[in-house]
Amino acid sequence: MASARTGAALEIRKIRKKIRQIENLESLDRDLTDEELNKILRKSLLRENLLELLAEHGEEESFTSSTRSELTDDGILTESSSYHDYIVDAGYHDSIITGEVTIIEPEDETNTDLIEIDVTDDLEEEMIINKNTNAVTGEILEDNMVNTKPVNMETKTKSQNKSQPVTKATSKELRENTNPSPVKKSKQPKSISATHTNEKTEKFSKLKATLHKWRFGKFEVIELEGHSDLVTDADSDGVLLVTSSRDTTVKLWCLETLSELRNYGGHNSAVTCVQLLSKDDSANVCKSLGTDNTERLFISGSYDCSFKIWSTGKSGEALRSVYTFNPVTKVIYHPVAQAIITGSDGGKLEIWDTASGEKLHSVHPYEESVTGLKVINGTIFSCSAEGVISVHKLQEDKIICYFVSENIRSENNGHLTQRYIRGFDVRDGLIYYGDDGTNVKVLDWRKGLVHKLINHSEDFGITDSLSCHGNIMVSSAYSLDNGAGYVNVRYLPEETYMTTLDDEDTGRILSLSYAESGNKDIVITAGTQLKVWISNTDQRKDINEENLVSTRYVPKLAQRHYQDSDVESDVETTDSEAEEDGRHDHPSQSRDSSQGWLSYCNII
Repeated sequence: MASARTGAALEIRKIRKKIRQIENLESLDRDLTDEELNKILRKSLLRENLLELLAEHGEEESFTSSTRSELTDDGILTESSSYHDYIVDAGYHDSIITGEVTIIEPEDETNTDLIEIDVTDDLEEEMIINKNTNAVTGEILEDNMVNTKPVNMETKTKSQNKSQPVTKATSKELRENTNPSPVKKSKQPKSISATHTNEKTEKFSKLKATLHKWRFGKFEVIELEGHSDLVTDADSDGVLLVTSSRDTTVKLWCLETLSELRNYGGHNSAVTCVQLLSKDDSANVCKSLGTDNTERLFISGSYDCSFKIWSTGKSGEALRSVYTFNPVTKVIYHPVAQAIITGSDGGKLEIWDTASGEKLHSVHPYEESVTGLKVINGTIFSCSAEGVISVHKLQEDKIICYFVSENIRSENNGHLTQRYIRGFDVRDGLIYYGDDGTNVKVLDWRKGLVHKLINHSEDFGITDSLSCHGNIMVSSAYSLDNGAGYVNVRYLPEETYMTTLDDEDTGRILSLSYAESGNKDIVITAGTQLKVWISNTDQRKDINEENLVSTRYVPKLAQRHYQDSDVESDVETTDSEAEEDGRHDHPSQSRDSSQGWLSYCNII
């Protein structure tokens, strides 16, 4: 039963709202009023008061209390549990870890569901593998998407039948004993082929190796200096890095030398977004523009109502500049249509001919700013500041809506709140997004289902950015309580939490980029600072030890028992009167919790 609200709890909630308001003020691209500047000056004092209250009273209802028991009701291994006590299967029962599988032989030879897992590797003792994973292995195709789910296997402890003799057997023998030959061959369950078994073993071996690399790795952290204001976006391929800033410039960096290669100064307002094009896409765009340029290209968008196509070559020239009549918040190249798509501050999606710069078509799916834009296999995914997600496709140069979010359904019927979407990426038909809540949300848009991943070790925070690349997802986390930013790393599609990158000296992270270069993992964090995090430091001799940061493991982030974000924290206080009582409802956020924002708008 929830405890009664105290005056301290209300004061904590009120201060958090004020700090979030101030954070939002600091990100505005305009001159602030004297009143707004005075609010910003109060942030440090407010944060000190907040930390004092938290130290004295703590959270009224803390999630961490739910992790004190050794095992939750759902059978999820918790921080105080031993890996040997409970084995939670994630669908790899043919090759769980690399331990030895022994079978307890019962008197009835057909009953072989009693299994003991012998784990000898220290790494596996730390691994927490979730039972209810959402493993999606299909790809988004033009017409359909294939989803597959992991196979679950029930396990019991050896203590349930200690009197029975123990014999060792292979996983193949286990399957054969479990499935005796039926009378009719046509009704026999399909056996797992040797090829399939090898694929699963190889897949799990890759997961294990990746877990070890990230869990016990070290990163060299280098801050790149050059921008004079907030870094709004960053995109990298592991060799080149492109960044945009509120200082109206775009910069090109070399990640090998960690140095600035070129400064681009063509915009006259904050540059909001950049995309570094691949070699093939760069060649296609150059062909469309009729230029002999053979260098890599990138695109930038700005509040000055324009987007530009730049060359990374020595000339550093803008190959194309297009006036859009709307402030550009997101820009992306559509390789199938060989066109450029922009998202505007007013909620528009517009498609532009690369060769002529003419607008081909536009739609207005949102009332507020477009905050995310991705193109996957020709499908356009986008999201907005009002918390809406849409899926579109191009048909004859027209943007056709296939899906828009209006109603939501949680996989476990939990609470869902519509919030400002800040981080956004797509992988294998799942939309991963972060907002002003503490969790990362995962939307299967074809099924209309959402589940959550814990993304903060604190009880109050913001997820500003996330990025998926291969089997890795990195997501930023920001604690409003102490002003600290850090990065959480997960393995996809199992969504297994692996580690956290935190140098305890990073502020708010507005943009994330992850890439691989050779045998190095490179993470770019951009926001109040621009930092490069480089792994595989043990093979380099020229490293400054002061720049080395060890990864850290946060047990809470591995749990499946997430805590819903504080609903009242979504209610913004905008005026001094509202701040007094902390209960001024924002119209776009005071929705019935039973309603969501996920539904089909149109199927063509």
